[in-house]
Amino acid sequence: MGKNILRVFVISSILIFAYCIEKPLIVSAKILVPPNYGEQDAGTEIIEKENIDIDGYHYEYIKYCRDTKKKKIRIMSLKTKEDVLVIPAKICGEPVVEVGMELGEGSSTHFAGTLFTYNPWQLNEQQILKKIVVSEGIQQIVCDGFTNTSAEYIQLPKSLKNIGEDSIHSLCFCDSKISHVIIKGSKTNISGYVFLDSGLKKISLPKNYQGKIGSDAFENSKLEEFKWPAYKSGATTKVDSGVFKNCKNLKKVTFPKNQKHIYIPNSCFYGCKKLKKLTFPASTKKVTYDWTPYADNYKMGPGTLVFKGKKTAVAGVKYEYNKKRKWKVLTVGKIIAPKNSKALAYAKKAKRVKWFAKRIKTDIKRYTGPEVNYVDEEYNPDYVKLAKMKYSILKK
Repeated sequence: MGKNILRVFVISSILIFAYCIEKPLIVSAKILVPPNYGEQDAGTEIIEKENIDIDGYHYEYIKYCRDTKKKKIRIMSLKTKEDVLVIPAKICGEPVVEVGMELGEGSSTHFAGTLFTYNPWQLNEQQILKKIVVSEGIQQIVCDGFTNTSAEYIQLPKSLKNIGEDSIHSLCFCDSKISHVIIKGSKTNISGYVFLDSGLKKISLPKNYQGKIGSDAFENSKLEEFKWPAYKSGATTKVDSGVFKNCKNLKKVTFPKNQKHIYIPNSCFYGCKKLKKLTFPASTKKVTYDWTPYADNYKMGPGTLVFKGKKTAVAGVKYEYNKKRKWKVLTVGKIIAPKNSKALAYAKKAKRVKWFAKRIKTDIKRYTGPEVNYVDEEYNPDYVKLAKMKYSILKK
């Protein structure tokens, strides 16, 4: 233990007097030693500084986790009096690889001698940043990265590999008030639940975006429009279930041209009450529309699919009804397509769900993710009733 205390003292001295090659102005600095330091995480130190200059920007406060072995940094908190917050790619010559708080890393902290509820990127709850820029070189936003943050928009770099950690706990922008997110990386993955309950209204993806979008990624956000990525391959593995679940302000989804396959996953648009229809370009080769809880008596998704091309192939789900026959089912109310088109031919053979029994509707409302697939196996016509698909010819 004596060696650990000595080590902390030496590192603190070096940090304050000689460590930073950029020679920032430091009013105060301290190293916070984690529990069992030297036993569980000897290669990590948490550093706090006040009144510091980095790459020409002045900050009132910074808190970061430094890996002393790999010499890389994760910024946990950064505050400025300016209305633009630039998160740097280097501190004292060492690369910043990650941004954000990990699970269990304190809900409060000391700043200028005062204990306050932790808000990592703002001086106080009243401050609303105009812009946040995550610098090029940073590779990941972890766990609760920008939870509760208030800003007009945030710009994410090409170098960013992941927003979140591809798990149910990746709530990077949960409850944030950031209305516009700009993603520059063509391979930046968006983990599940990242924008849950957020104030996100718009997300801008690059034209060549090929990243994955996890389950329930935008659930219950304020998203208003979305441009579907132009995936080159692997369409069924790119977008997961329930992506736009309960996005009550979502009213328009635009699909790219010249797509071999557009795959709409399970419960993708569940609860999107303003999204009345989906329109697919004439150049689309195939559209797969997975299960969405929708019936004449339970309108919890887009009611109409519009196909502009004659050659667009359509696939729904296979539904074994009353143990007699497996029907092709599209869980929408109507299909509109050109005369003599593949989509119209599919509609003439397909079924729609006319109604769900009250019990089924209650269960679907409770479980709107992949669990709803059990309805596909409900053979009893007393609970689910099928009818002929409604369709009409697209007017020129």
